Amino acid sequence: MPITLQLHPRRRSCPEPRGISTGASAAVRALNYAVAAACVASFALCLRAMVRAQLLRREAQEVFAKRFGWELTASEKLDFLNGW
Repeated sequence: MPITLQLHPRRRSCPEPRGISTGASAAVRALNYAVAAACVASFALCLRAMVRAQLLRREAQEVFAKRFGWELTASEKLDFLNGW
């Protein structure tokens, strides 16, 4: 059974931003700001965790060097990276 398809292209234009209801627009804008704030907070917490891990690594190196005369291997130093 043959089927034919006839298309008549027409150019459509999007409504201007003023055409969108202000309630929906405000909700979308608020959601965008909330997502951006969550991303910034997540980045800050991740950065803080990495900095604290390096401070802990440095302290562990000092303790092991002073008390036992040991040095951490490269693999052991990498264990302090908090890569989640």
